[in-house]
Amino acid sequence: MFDNLKKVLGLKTKSLGFYSQKQVKDLFNNSFDEDQNTANYINEGYALNPYVNQVINRIAKTVGRLPLEYNSSDVESLLEKPNVSMFQNDFFEALITSLLATGNAFGYCEGNFMGVPDTIKVLNTQYLDPYFDGDGEFTYAIYDNGNGRQIKILPNELIHIKFANIIDNGDDQWFGTSPLRALQKTYLASNEVINAQRHLFKNKGAVGFVTSTDSQLPLTPRERTEIDNQFRDNRIGGSDNYGKILTSSTPVNYTEIGKSPKDLMLDTASVSFLRIICSSFGVDSALFNDPQNKTYNNRLEATRDYYNDVCIPLMNKVLQTLNYQWNSNIEVNLDEILAIQKEDEKTGVQPKEQ
Repeated sequence: MFDNLKKVLGLKTKSLGFYSQKQVKDLFNNSFDEDQNTANYINEGYALNPYVNQVINRIAKTVGRLPLEYNSSDVESLLEKPNVSMFQNDFFEALITSLLATGNAFGYCEGNFMGVPDTIKVLNTQYLDPYFDGDGEFTYAIYDNGNGRQIKILPNELIHIKFANIIDNGDDQWFGTSPLRALQKTYLASNEVINAQRHLFKNKGAVGFVTSTDSQLPLTPRERTEIDNQFRDNRIGGSDNYGKILTSSTPVNYTEIGKSPKDLMLDTASVSFLRIICSSFGVDSALFNDPQNKTYNNRLEATRDYYNDVCIPLMNKVLQTLNYQWNSNIEVNLDEILAIQKEDEKTGVQPKEQ
């Protein structure tokens, strides 16, 4: 980024001193859009799309419940109650939710910075504005807590867990890449399909209209008015009227008004979106009510892979950062996770020797 600025403005990078993304955008009119993208991942993806929300929430809740082993009572006490509003499950769930939605998870450590902090809070990615020095090194961050107060956070107070970023360069590379970045078109299209399904139920509740007699004669104005009254929302629209057959005293032919073949394709599209989103997060759609992928064996195997390939590696990623920051040794207790044990290990029955 600043190589381009130097060429355009004839400035040395170090002469710019401390800067933030927002300041550079305001001063030099650079086209940063990661803040806008992050807001889209959260507002249009995680908050509005039920498939994205369901997948992220399930992974985050599972990771938050994983059993841990500690070598330090101080670390154990901290994570049992990280701050006044969270317990251990809440803390890890919030970290993983942020990591999966935005590609980044931030923790703000307060107190005793030479070792284990007194408290640690999870920060919202979109409200954190990092600052860098002239060499591109992170120096501090300003966090807007939403109460009209901004907090300055130093590097030793900030825990940053992120996914790899091989897309951006310069200061943007400090941020991790969200899985929703590649899914943006998918979840936006999925939102449109879901919205279309909502309108389909709202406007096409009843499936047909039955007449008392048949007539080929043109309708009179009075008959047209009566038929119009039959099609008012209170009789035809809404999910309460779905599947109904309406009757009329006016002689008109039966007309089907239910879902057309094109309408039915919305359901197929929804399943396709679900599978794409599940695949991007590394989970099997069998765990998320995929109608064509719900056999018991599929689900059993998918659950084991879900823990081994997704949840445990995510927790290890978080623990690696915490262990490095606090010089501790927190580990996942694999022996207590029944879902990844073989059947004989769950029951304690050893297989017979051949």
